[in-house]
Amino acid sequence: MLRNNRARINITTFFAVLTLIVILISAYIALDVAYKVYSKMSGKKSESATEKSWIIIKKPNDKKDRLQEPLGIKEKIAKSFQLWKLRREVSQEAANMVIEDNEKQAAKLLKRFAQAQEIFKKHTGSYAERATGLIIDNAGKIEIIDPELAVINYSYSRERATNGYYFMYGDKDKTDDFFLYAVPAQYKKSGINTLCIDSRGIVFKKDNKEGN
Repeated sequence: MLRNNRARINITTFFAVLTLIVILISAYIALDVAYKVYSKMSGKKSESATEKSWIIIKKPNDKKDRLQEPLGIKEKIAKSFQLWKLRREVSQEAANMVIEDNEKQAAKLLKRFAQAQEIFKKHTGSYAERATGLIIDNAGKIEIIDPELAVINYSYSRERATNGYYFMYGDKDKTDDFFLYAVPAQYKKSGINTLCIDSRGIVFKKDNKEGN
């Protein structure tokens, strides 16, 4: 009987010890898994914190990051003024190019008029009073010396400008000369200088301001 009781105690003790060992092993495994999870989580946090601190340090020295930052009122006003100034400079430069080209085209037309006048004088002995009179009789055939000069007539009557200019005839004097003026249709917009040519074939120009 005593032996049976001892055997039962030993068996009970054995199972208790075995259960304790299993519990310890399970606890060890659970702690190990928990440690690994914690290590991963703490690693990500430290990495993101490092990146965050790197961005903060980088921003003051990185132009792209500074441009992405919200602009204050003063910065917005300064930027708007710079854009307005740039647009104005570009617009003024384009306007100057148009004015310069208009003046060149008007000067070419004046020279063609003077050349046509010389041809007319060789055939008739005198200059024509208008571009419409630059017609000659060439061996019984009527010829217009320069058909392109017809635009002077339209511009003379101020029906329309030619290359930003109106054309005006000067009064012929007793010296049998001619004068043709090219006046800007819109001062400082289509042209600035008033151009003039006579029998010498030289184009003169002068800024007559608003009193063209």
